[in-house]
This record gives sequence, structure tokens and C-alpha cells, in this order.
Amino acid sequence: MGRYGKAHAPYYTGDFSAGEIYPDLTPVALPASLISYYSFRANWEAFPGAVSYIFELSYDPMFENKVPGYESVIFSDSLFCDIIAPFDNQTYYYRIKVVTDAYTTSYSNVIQLRTLDYQVHVLTVQDCLHILTSDNIFLGLTYPDALNVDDSWHGHQADSLNLSPVETLTVNDCIHAHSADSIDISVDEMLYPASVATQTISNEAIDVTWTNQGEYQYVRVERSSDGVSFTEIGYVTGDQTIYHDTTGLTMNRQYWYRLRADNYGAYSDYSVIVNDWTAWKIVFHSSGNGILNLNPYFSGGSRKLTVDNGGEIYDDWSRTGTPVSEKTGQSISAYMTLPNSGDYNVMIFHKGDLTQMGQGIITGWGYMGFYMQSNVTADIYLADLPRSLTHLGIIVYGGIYGALADLPPGILNIDLGGQGNITG
Repeated sequence: MGRYGKAHAPYYTGDFSAGEIYPDLTPVALPASLISYYSFRANWEAFPGAVSYIFELSYDPMFENKVPGYESVIFSDSLFCDIIAPFDNQTYYYRIKVVTDAYTTSYSNVIQLRTLDYQVHVLTVQDCLHILTSDNIFLGLTYPDALNVDDSWHGHQADSLNLSPVETLTVNDCIHAHSADSIDISVDEMLYPASVATQTISNEAIDVTWTNQGEYQYVRVERSSDGVSFTEIGYVTGDQTIYHDTTGLTMNRQYWYRLRADNYGAYSDYSVIVNDWTAWKIVFHSSGNGILNLNPYFSGGSRKLTVDNGGEIYDDWSRTGTPVSEKTGQSISAYMTLPNSGDYNVMIFHKGDLTQMGQGIITGWGYMGFYMQSNVTADIYLADLPRSLTHLGIIVYGGIYGALADLPPGILNIDLGGQGNITG
């Protein structure tokens, strides 16, 4: 009935006589059966004189990390246990020991198994046929659904069988081998997040939003810098519909995003791919009552320019009317005052279509993209310029730094005035 191991005398204090059960018998755990995504059956041999069987399930062979709910489960007369497993594609270990009227045995041998990967969705006819010798087949469809043994023989009437998440498929449903060689058990398809969109927040932050099309455990977010190779950058719980991307973004660069839903390791298809550009951040320093003019032009339509720290934007050179802190438009004339002493962050939001800082053919100050009129300085780095620029005019009090090779590749017309270090 079993294998023999070392005696455990401390567990037994009675006299041994003919016909009694001796404490050197070791219980035997048998290989698991009915292994599926989120379930399997643990088996063991009957033990002579057993009062109860103590079952333990663990993530590791040393049983230092036991599965919650299966730390020490007692069975009185069963020789198997149908396990609801927390994870698919996961290795598990189980063992038993036996309690008799006189003593408790040592542990049995350890059985190792691995649940199936949830991505496998097709049950073949050969898989179905073995249910004639079993009471249940656990498919792990939408946990904890089961394929039960005894119902209809619909054999010649269908080529495939589609299961809804809580539907039970029985033996007779499976036996239709005369008309099909597989049964589709992919259940209701998990829909991917829809209406995915992006919004640039700053030079180093982009928000991704979407609409959920079902109940998800998580929504996972992937990002690409070329639109081809994607890497997961994070996830949110399934009740969220926004992800704040604030890690590893570079100013004036384009990024692509895609999403997929995750239900306990089962993934939806990917969403549509969306993209956006980080903003251009320029730091201007005012010594007090600073006067600054910016004239961006966007080939693709209306965009936005903002200033912080109490900076004021006017519609005309004379700076009359009501000031604002941001302006939108395809061609923005921003006549600005920077009243306090300190730094002002100007953000130019674009979609990779900022073509001109200074409109038309740059012939004079009236067309300058940057004109630091008085009490304003800045350091401009050519490598930070948007790659879409074709025309640029700058009068800078501060510095212009970099090499001409750092200029945007499509630059056609440039007029630079300032201090600093520009190399060939």
C-alpha cells in the first residue's frame, strides 16, 4: 500500500501487536490529474488505519511559501482534493501526512505540477475522450468553472462548441468527433480598452486615457519611441481609465502607446496605437519687468503656449487689454511680460508640427521667433529644438549653445543673434 520510511516512535506510545499499523509506514502522494489553467486534482493512496489526511500545497518544494487556504487541509475519507489554483502557468508542490488513532505519520513524497497557460483555448477531441474515466474536467474558463461528465450526446449536430463564461460543458457535449476535431472553448472574448487617447501635460509627462469595455483586473500600458518596439511601462487596476506617464520622457520627442486588458494572466488583444509629443520647455530669466515676444507657427493646426509664475501674455505689441497665461492657435503671437525677478517656464505644446519660430521669411525683428526685448535672458540649446522646425529666428540675451549639426534636419532658414558657443 505504500513505501516505507524511518520510524517515528515519538508519535506512538502503545504496544505493537499482530495486525496493528506500524508507524514506519509513509503515506504516498500520487501525481496530479485534471490539470488546467486554474485548477487540478491532487491525489494520494489510501493509508491503512487512517483517521484523516492532512494536505499541504506550496509554491516551493521546501513548503516555506504555502498557498493561502491550503496550508493544512484535513480530509477524513477522501483520496483526492480538487484544487482551485490562484495562478495559471504556475508550478505547485503538494504533500500529505496521515493521522491514525495512535500516531501521525511523517510527510509523504512531494508531487510537483504546473498549471496550464491560460492562452491555450482549444480542447481537442482526444482531450475530450478521456472524460469517460473522470468525473470532472476543469477548464479554468472563468474561474472556477468546470466541464462536467454527464449530459447530452450532441455528437453529429455541431462542428464546434462555444462556451459562455459560466456555462457547463458535459461529457456528451464533447463526443462529437465525427464532425469536428476540436472544440472552441475560448469563451467570450475579452475586449481590449477602447477610445484610447493621449494628452501632453508637460515636457516630461503625457497622460493616456481610455474606456473600459469590460471588467478587468488590470490595464497594462506599453510605450514605444519608434512606433515598432513596445515595452510595458506600468499598469493600473481595472477600475481606472487614465495612466500618467512621467518616467523617462525626453522633451520634444514623439512617443507611441498601446494597451491591453489583463484578467489574472489572460490578456486581451492590444488596443489601437496612439501617439503624442512631449512639450518644448524654455526657461527664461527675468530681472524684473521682463519683455519677451514669441511667435510659433504650427503647420498642423491649433496648438498651445503657456507661461507660469505669473507671466502675462497679450495679443499686441503695446501689451494692452486683458492678459492671459496661455494662448492657442495655429499662428500664436505672444507678447509677454515677466513682471517678477526669477525664472519663467514657457511650454509650447505641439504635435511634431511646429515649423516656424518667426513666421514667413525671416527678414527682421518683426519676424523673430524669440525676441528678448528687455530684462530677459535664456540659454538656448540647439539640440533641444523641435525636430520639425524649418524656419528659426532668435535674438537671445543669454546664450545659444551647440553645434550647427544639432539643428533640426529640415531647417531651411535661420537667423541667430545672441551670445554663447556655436560650433561648426
